[in-house]
Amino acid sequence: MADDVDRLYELPLGDFTAARNALAKKLGTADVRKLKKPTVPAWAVNQLARRREVDMRRLLRAGEALESAQREAVAGGDQKAFENARRDEREAVRKLRSEAAALLGADGHPASDANLERIARTLHAGAATEEGRTALREGRLSEELEPRGFEAFAGVTPAPARKRRTGERAPARPRADGRLRKAREEATEARRAADEAERMAEKARRAAERARERAERLAGRVTELEERRRS
Repeated sequence: MADDVDRLYELPLGDFTAARNALAKKLGTADVRKLKKPTVPAWAVNQLARRREVDMRRLLRAGEALESAQREAVAGGDQKAFENARRDEREAVRKLRSEAAALLGADGHPASDANLERIARTLHAGAATEEGRTALREGRLSEELEPRGFEAFAGVTPAPARKRRTGERAPARPRADGRLRKAREEATEARRAADEAERMAEKARRAAERARERAERLAGRVTELEERRRS
């Protein structure tokens, strides 16, 4: 049954409902009939898990590294390692986002900025946690995942306080909390800016492709008119 259900999520999106109902009838179980048809972005992410396995594995590794690095950063670890991990994760999402555009087009769905942004958000959200990475790996999403963002820091358990020696000053906890809060805000803002930059870059790329296609059509028209004139 697991294999049969898995195959449902490999199908073109338009075939999902009929195939699901046929499988439910064949197996005689209402559980299968309750499976929701994926949204367009969720379907695209499921296809990435199947057709772009290498790049998806790259994202999963990057997400795991980023989760570990941000925990270490909160505990006062290497900030550079955190920045590097975040850069790798963003790059992995950017590549999959671009590949999703081709998959959407091949199945007759619009590769709109809105759809691609929802795909990117789902990839970011899934890569951020072990549960999310499992969902991405399995490729059975029925709807988009919501990003946890940097509130994940709130779930980090601080290291136990060590006993102070006689005469040793207590740590400046309020100041440390302030730095942590500021770091969270800056990290969230940087992530938002990076996502917006990626969205604008994709929009510019698509505009350039349309302009190039128009130029080629016009060049062809010029050639046609010149040939008519000579004849």
